[in-house]
Amino acid sequence: MLNALIDRPWKRLILFALVVALTYLPYSIRLTYYRDDWYYAYDALVGPAGIFRALFASDRPARGPFFEIYYAVFGMSPLPYHLAMYFWRLVGGLGVVWLSELLWPRQRQAGMAAGLLFAIYPGFTWWVSGVEYQPMVASAALMVVSLALTVQALRLGRSTIRTICVLGAIATGWIYLALVEYAAGMEVIRLLVVYLVIDAREVHTFGKRIALALRNWLPYLIIPSAFLFWRFVVFSSQRRATDLGAQLGGLVTEPATTGLHWFVSFLLSFINVTFSAWVVPLMSNFFSNSVRDILLGLLLALLAGLAGWLALRSPNGPNPDTEQSTWSRQAMVLGFLGLILGILPVIAANRQITFPNFSHYALPASLGLVFLVSGLVSWVPSSGARAGALSVLVMLSALTHQGLGANALHEERIISNFWQQMAWRAPSIAPGTTLVAYYPHLDYGDDTDIVWGPADYIYHSQRQTQIPVHAPVSALTQDYLTFNNIVVGHDAEESTYRAHSMTLNFDQVLILSQPDETSCVRVIDGRWPILSLSDDPALRLLAPFSRVDQVAMSGANAALPTLLFGAVPKHGWCFYFEKAALASQQGQWTEVAGIQDQAGTLGLHPNDQIEWMPFLQAAAYTGDLQRVKEIATRINTEKLYRQQACQNLNAMAHYGYPLPAAAQTYVNELFCGIKP
Repeated sequence: MLNALIDRPWKRLILFALVVALTYLPYSIRLTYYRDDWYYAYDALVGPAGIFRALFASDRPARGPFFEIYYAVFGMSPLPYHLAMYFWRLVGGLGVVWLSELLWPRQRQAGMAAGLLFAIYPGFTWWVSGVEYQPMVASAALMVVSLALTVQALRLGRSTIRTICVLGAIATGWIYLALVEYAAGMEVIRLLVVYLVIDAREVHTFGKRIALALRNWLPYLIIPSAFLFWRFVVFSSQRRATDLGAQLGGLVTEPATTGLHWFVSFLLSFINVTFSAWVVPLMSNFFSNSVRDILLGLLLALLAGLAGWLALRSPNGPNPDTEQSTWSRQAMVLGFLGLILGILPVIAANRQITFPNFSHYALPASLGLVFLVSGLVSWVPSSGARAGALSVLVMLSALTHQGLGANALHEERIISNFWQQMAWRAPSIAPGTTLVAYYPHLDYGDDTDIVWGPADYIYHSQRQTQIPVHAPVSALTQDYLTFNNIVVGHDAEESTYRAHSMTLNFDQVLILSQPDETSCVRVIDGRWPILSLSDDPALRLLAPFSRVDQVAMSGANAALPTLLFGAVPKHGWCFYFEKAALASQQGQWTEVAGIQDQAGTLGLHPNDQIEWMPFLQAAAYTGDLQRVKEIATRINTEKLYRQQACQNLNAMAHYGYPLPAAAQTYVNELFCGIKP
């Protein structure tokens, strides 16, 4: 029965594609924009023709036309980009199978294993960012295809097909290097695979085989030589990270210090690519998910492991020990050198392969890893045991990616829900506003794109004619420097990155907070801040500086694209809270009281009692002492909330909303402890 599933190569290839699909697609088809994808989307939304060329003009110009083709075909709908991510990973994996088949025709199990592990390598964690990381996965796939075409050409006699293979190898070689310059070390691997093909013929002495390999490799020298000439002679990089001269400068001025730094970085990167990749992303992402996502991930990983086991189960057939020793030794040497050559250019650029920020640097080196692993596992005597061991690695990889996908989807849903509520709260956000946003349980570090990106996408989507385009709403990180610049005061700063710019106005800050997914988004009003016990403690310091007048009153409520933000949530408590907060900003206290009546009729109530505050203000201002008393029973359960009620209600008079005398006396007694 099982043999019927794997008795044909095409059946095993279907199982191969199934493993990759089970690894990526369950989350890929639901993901939208992740992290830096937002600035690609916004630049494309408002930018003129040529925006993508401008985006990469300073460092990697080949990526401009690459993204222009994508944009012409897909627009900025996120789903096709995520499907393309799956496509490139699948092509890369199948390319490794093809290359292995050409190098070691009788080792199909090892070739299938190497291809699977390359396609679902767990150390590449950025596949969830379906837009930004397209060039990296395309480059990795084309790198393997280029190598396979090189070997295929060597196995053909003089013919038109051979010429096509040579030209195809050169073309794909140029493209993969133009997209990812730090993959350049893998061009040495091309010479090694050429030698392996020559060596397999065993018709010459070692010296003659070397000479023959060099002669056959010579036509492909045009790939690295033409690329390097263009990259470092014709093209002048404006980014230090991609400027070889700037990066090698330290080696010239401080050779000992730089050399030691490179050596340590190389060792750490080597460990990360080979060992940490199977542990760190898994432990960091999978077990922090919900029980439902963990169980679903386990199920999908088990299915991927089972499909992988079936695909790998076919034995290689009887091979002499000498052949086993020869091919596995070749695979391990090729793999070990591939690891070194994949890592060295990254180190020379003064980078280091780490998780998660720089996991994409591991993609070229992962080709060496999968050959090394397949060669090592080949020493297990039993074909069934080899398939079992390799399927465990497949399952671990799939498990890692399930965790990554679940985390990314959860983050995107947090952001979507946040801005759905903001659309209820803010008809518009004024140009020149600088946001400080606290998403629930989400530390976005320097990725402020996930704050200003949605804000500008929703509120400022008008086409612009200039490059760089200007984002009317900017955002700040949540660090000490930000706090200091807001509290102490700081001149406005212009920030330009690639093809967009923005102005950081520290005196026009608008603070947004949603401390928990069950709470409502609060636009902090510096006149009478509403602060939750769950808020970041720093927010209490920043709250008085939040300019609620940056929420513009003109215009209808923003309509959010369903494609990015999902369907409009049902009108629960937060809908009425946001409407009440908007009305209170305008001083429409009677309307706020009416909104409370609507929510009460529906039996709605907050999960965080501080969200009664605008309704308490409305009741006090309109002199409804009975309602003040009812809300006080909820507000006064927390000392912090009682203090805020005292402060905010007394602040209303200062901003033109004095309470009636009776209400003022009652408020002072209930919340401030002042006896009449």
